Amino acid sequence: MKSARSSPRQSGGFTLIEVVVALAICGWVLASAFWLVDRYAHQRTELRDRFYANQIGWNQLMALYQSGQGWAEQDQLETTGSAMAAGHRWHWQLQSKPTIGAELIRYQLSVAPHAEHEPVARPVLYMSATP
Repeated sequence: MKSARSSPRQSGGFTLIEVVVALAICGWVLASAFWLVDRYAHQRTELRDRFYANQIGWNQLMALYQSGQGWAEQDQLETTGSAMAAGHRWHWQLQSKPTIGAELIRYQLSVAPHAEHEPVARPVLYMSATP
């Protein structure tokens, strides 16, 4: 005759070790998923900021180009300034250097989200030194 009590091995349940290992694996997978989502959000924000910074930079360089072509007043040329885009104020600074041949001038515009931050974009324009 069989006894009414079955042995622990025949109960069909999980051991404590198996449960702990399963929880550790689930925790690792969830932590990895949260890390990936955080990286995606950070890169998306960084890409958006670079896009707006480039837009502001090219707008300022095109104003410089238009002044060089006589399409705009040259006395309106500024070397520093700020512009609003996407609800943020962006600060830019224009630097010019003659090139080796001295026939062209290299204009580089640095655009940063704050005046004291590292620039996010640095578009460059080369223009003739003589109009």
